Amino acid sequence: MSEPRPDVVKQGWSKDLADCDAKLIAAYPLVVAAFSKAHPDLWMRCDYTWRSKAFQFELFKKGRKLDIASGLWVVADEKLVVTKIDGVSKPSNHNFYPSRALDFIIFRGKTALWSTKADPVAQALYAEVGRLFESHGIVSAAFWKWPDPGHVELKA
Repeated sequence: MSEPRPDVVKQGWSKDLADCDAKLIAAYPLVVAAFSKAHPDLWMRCDYTWRSKAFQFELFKKGRKLDIASGLWVVADEKLVVTKIDGVSKPSNHNFYPSRALDFIIFRGKTALWSTKADPVAQALYAEVGRLFESHGIVSAAFWKWPDPGHVELKA
């Protein structure tokens, strides 16, 4: 396992596809091309790729509060929860370098489309992208028990 560039280490995260495993780097433009062909009014952007364990833990704390009695981080607001992986007791595939995971966002113009229960159209679009990644041997979190539609990762 190599290390991220010093500037990436300093900021604690990357949104650069170049910081991903070669399999993700190869699949991403193919998925984008297929999706863009099917939906010329939409576009995709690569979001988080590599994350330090410290940054992962900061994301984990969103929507949670520390329960002083137990010493555990408990969910305070489910809508604000970003990740279920803390990067400390269990690493995320974002915590390896090169990253074994990447996040993406679908846009219509300048507007991000988020896959929520209130937006079945966006849910279907993220599932479509997930199936495109899966056709390249990449796992889509859109189909997990606790879905994370904009997240894909290498098979374990």
